[in-house]
Amino acid sequence: GTLPDAIVRYERSYLTAFRACSRRPNASSRRALTERMRSVDVTFIADYHTLGQAQRTALRLVQDVHRAGEPWVLGLEFVPSHRQAELDAYQSGVLDADTFLQKIRYREEWGFPWGNYAPLLDWARRNGVRLLALNRPRELPFWRERGDGDDLRERDRWAAGILTDLYSRIGQGERRPKVVVLYGELDRKSTRLNSSHM
Repeated sequence: GTLPDAIVRYERSYLTAFRACSRRPNASSRRALTERMRSVDVTFIADYHTLGQAQRTALRLVQDVHRAGEPWVLGLEFVPSHRQAELDAYQSGVLDADTFLQKIRYREEWGFPWGNYAPLLDWARRNGVRLLALNRPRELPFWRERGDGDDLRERDRWAAGILTDLYSRIGQGERRPKVVVLYGELDRKSTRLNSSHM
């Protein structure tokens, strides 16, 4: 089918920004990539929701950059921010996976294969990496700042606000966490199949 106008606008804006910053992309070694990730506060990893290799690559990267005793956070688009308490309960072991998925309405709200995401969350639990819910709750009305109703831009603003809040709450003398965000990349296949929840 045809893509919604908001998706087309989002993709056009994304491609313009991407082309502007990547005129001459250079190959990077895995070591250079992980060193760069360790040197910045926030790293976004593109999540092609329909491609399991995307989630496996994210897991390998966070395993490479993480060091025991350092404050790390794994930001997740697939969990709506108003479900942070459920995510915390899952991370602490209070909720099992089935109950967690039921409480956040995973199959209805997200629907991509849980088996692709579960290893990331299991690794974070075992390694003391905090999980952070980033997605904008569907229940909220859309902002109409420009009147375009572009829910993907609103999703991005929402996640940026959560990350900003995370850093604004750091007390004096506290170590700044390194944040790795697994976040939706515009993928025409997933957009066509799942545009109702974006």
